[in-house]
Amino acid sequence: MPNDAGPLGKELQSLLEKANSGDTAAAVELGNRLLAGGKPDMASNFYQKAAEANNVEAQEKLALLLLASDNPAFWPNGHSWLDKAVQGGSAVAMEKQAVMLLNGTNGRERSIEEAIRLLNRARQLPGARETFFVLGNLAAQGIGMAQDGAIALAHFQEGAERGSIPCLIALHKLYREGTIIPKDAAKAEQLGKQASEQGDAEAAYQMAIFFETHKDPATPDWKEASRWLRLASERGFSGASTRLATYEMSGKLGKPNQTEAVRLYRLAAQQGDAEACFQLSVLYRDGIEVPQDSVASAGWCRLAAERGLGVAQNEYGIMLVSGVGLTRNPAEAAQWFQRAAQQQIPAAFFNLAALHENGLGIPGNPTEALRLYETAAKGDHTGAQLRLAILLNSGAITGAADPVGAAYWAERSARNDSNASELSKQLRSALSSDQLGELQRRLQAAGLELSGR
Repeated sequence: MPNDAGPLGKELQSLLEKANSGDTAAAVELGNRLLAGGKPDMASNFYQKAAEANNVEAQEKLALLLLASDNPAFWPNGHSWLDKAVQGGSAVAMEKQAVMLLNGTNGRERSIEEAIRLLNRARQLPGARETFFVLGNLAAQGIGMAQDGAIALAHFQEGAERGSIPCLIALHKLYREGTIIPKDAAKAEQLGKQASEQGDAEAAYQMAIFFETHKDPATPDWKEASRWLRLASERGFSGASTRLATYEMSGKLGKPNQTEAVRLYRLAAQQGDAEACFQLSVLYRDGIEVPQDSVASAGWCRLAAERGLGVAQNEYGIMLVSGVGLTRNPAEAAQWFQRAAQQQIPAAFFNLAALHENGLGIPGNPTEALRLYETAAKGDHTGAQLRLAILLNSGAITGAADPVGAAYWAERSARNDSNASELSKQLRSALSSDQLGELQRRLQAAGLELSGR
């Protein structure tokens, strides 16, 4: 470390000398400085020294660095240090371990009971903050405990009193939505502003939602909502830029301004927002305010897909099947459809089913195709409902026709697609009176009535 860089350099040199002499507090402070300066590897060396000398803060920070790694080989060592920090009474370590147990991440087996035990232990300690937010959410959703709005409210209030911004935002949402406690718009506004005054980007975004939807549900205040969105965008909240772009595109702030919308979508995309990338893909596909360009459309769609947006993953799969804007690759398309299906996108189940049915990009598997069509159909995908009706009527996959099942799905499809109406009539007219009664029972179980067509 330099010793001729003025007061700061001398201070760091002094910390280094103390750390090398066994001063654990100096080692932790030096590690904190290095971590803040973007040097996590160097920071971990000093945390390691202090952790080995039983400094609990160092154990906690070393653990979190190791567990933040993309390399699972570092995780066991991270868990070991985190366990020691928990034993040493670190509230932060208890919180982080509880969250991993709740989600089953970083190689930890999911255990809601153990997570709640840790959270209840952490909430007794002065350093606990995230604890109250997590416990409040668990109580609000009834996970691991009885659903109880009063208990959720109590946890969020205690966290807010300890300075937790997420708890302030949670309270704002509870009061504005009135789902588990009585709605109080004035209280919601006060809490939202309190959180935003601390410079929080999400709080500013939530205030925009408040003026858009909750302040006066009958008359959204688009101007005030846009003011909060701009503030959230300035603070780096990418979703705010995207939402503001939709305002401009739809004319909520006056005359539609597609040029400004594109600028905002680009800003949000640079901030990492997947939805903004997908919207840019759509604009390039349709040639709206930008030149029509299938290659650019595919590129933006790929970015949105890589950032985890399910609809983009499905759309990118379609592009790979069709070869529009990129090289045709049905095998890769199947992988993207699978990723979108994991997010329960009905169209992805339908598209994956079509690949299985036709042996396109993957080995043909009619039985799997039928299962996937049914999954998509249950998700109200009209095309899947129609295809399922045709397959069940023919019995080509099942080995025997299922006239009631075919009529049921044709009826479901016809409600949203006039092209299926004729098939629905044909299949229904071929049913016996008993089969017609069964069809009616199935429709009623789905909350539907037999149509009069």
